[in-house]
Amino acid sequence: MQNRKEKLFGKIVKKDYENELEEVLEEKNFNEDVKNLLLNILYKIENAYNDYQTVKRNVESKEEYIKEYIKAIKYGCSDIQLNSYDESEKNKSKEKDFIIEDNKIIAYPVEIKLLYAIFLINIKDNIIDDEYFLIDKALSKAINIGYCIDKVEPLRDFNGWSWTTLKEEVENIEYNLIFQNIRSVVGIQFIKEWINKEVYIIDYLDLFEKKLYAVYGEKLAKNFLEKLKNISILLYLKDDKKQNREMIKLKKSLKKELEELKDTKKLISYISRNKKKINNKIEEVDRILNNRVLFDEEYKKRNEKLKLKDKMFSTRTLIQELQKERNNLLNEFEQYNNLLNPNNYIIRKKEIEEKLKILFIVSDENIEDLICENIIELQKKFLDMFYIKVSNSKTKNEIIELIYEFRYYCMLPYNGHIYNSKNLKTRINKISELLIQKAVEHKVFIKICNDVSLYGKILKEIFNTRIISLENIFLEMYIEDEKLYLNIMDEKNLEKKIEIKNKSSNEEFLIKLNKSIKLFI
Repeated sequence: MQNRKEKLFGKIVKKDYENELEEVLEEKNFNEDVKNLLLNILYKIENAYNDYQTVKRNVESKEEYIKEYIKAIKYGCSDIQLNSYDESEKNKSKEKDFIIEDNKIIAYPVEIKLLYAIFLINIKDNIIDDEYFLIDKALSKAINIGYCIDKVEPLRDFNGWSWTTLKEEVENIEYNLIFQNIRSVVGIQFIKEWINKEVYIIDYLDLFEKKLYAVYGEKLAKNFLEKLKNISILLYLKDDKKQNREMIKLKKSLKKELEELKDTKKLISYISRNKKKINNKIEEVDRILNNRVLFDEEYKKRNEKLKLKDKMFSTRTLIQELQKERNNLLNEFEQYNNLLNPNNYIIRKKEIEEKLKILFIVSDENIEDLICENIIELQKKFLDMFYIKVSNSKTKNEIIELIYEFRYYCMLPYNGHIYNSKNLKTRINKISELLIQKAVEHKVFIKICNDVSLYGKILKEIFNTRIISLENIFLEMYIEDEKLYLNIMDEKNLEKKIEIKNKSSNEEFLIKLNKSIKLFI
């Protein structure tokens, strides 16, 4: 009777979602193909979300998700237009699947890509205060892009009966991995508040750091944050080659300036020389502005160097340029004066040192290699933090949630998937063993055998399975060709077959041969 009520309630809620979206679409000038595609996305999300929620755990409710989807269409999309594929365009790269222009989306009729574009069009460019040099742009992008990838996951990886992640379909593997790390350590609700903040009174980056310090300790939290910032900067500069060149140039310039600041005698001489040069330039600009002959010569000389499209067709343009140059020179002159003030000297020296700490990761080396190296280092710190989460768990429910969460993390795509990463194997095994130990202590699993090592080996396989509900795992042991095997099944469907090596009998086992038994108590 209860199940019938739940199904009836689900149908009512589903109908309400459809009605709400249809009302929004009536106000839009989208064509019928677009409207049908948006309604179909809603239908598929509604069907897939329960499985998504079961697998991933720490997620917003289905109602929250769908409300955000409808809100994104209502307020973020002024227009959506669909392009048609022709035979030559079917293998287009990901970034060509849609174009965003202001509040307008032009896309191919691919549900996953359109959904991604809808969330992408609604993000705020900067969610971190601009006082955080470079990190404001880099980490803002990492969180924003990761959030949009995360929003597509219910549609991309779940179809109502299975869970499949294809690496080539994930919009950006690195940004997704970073986001899932952040989501795990602070929770999805904190991230949503951060991304959707309307008032800039709260410094969310500072709040994020304090939350990590409180749970994981200052040393580990600082190491995690350092790696997080490094990889965000590297990914940001990889996507913006011009910015990368500018940051390399700035790093060299700041290093040189810092060396000069450390030698006060050279600094005073350096400031005096530069003030004199600036003063001469200001006088030269003044002479040109106040002498008609010199002004005409300068106008002619500058125009000769310019391409046709950039030429000045009015002397007023040159006057404006010269006045701007003069103001910039005056500002530069004043900055050198300020450096002679001891307080300003200390402030500037500290400012350069702080910027160089951030620019430490910037290099003209192969950026792809640096990204790979830093993403693995970030995962090591994340796994150290996850081990603390497991260590602090005290109840059966907490342990079950962590088993699901760790299984989800292990199945994330990155050079195959995380579970098989050689660089992380030691840490993954350490967490697996602790989770299994705690699960056994709290009677999460049935006892399969007396051999502790063998039992652990079997149970570790659940972190490498895509059975949606782990509570539906069944085990079946049998002998074949004088070898002992164990089937791991999703009720009656075979998921995995394990050969139990060096075992010619089932004496160590507490379960009967050829009989399926439920793993979770």
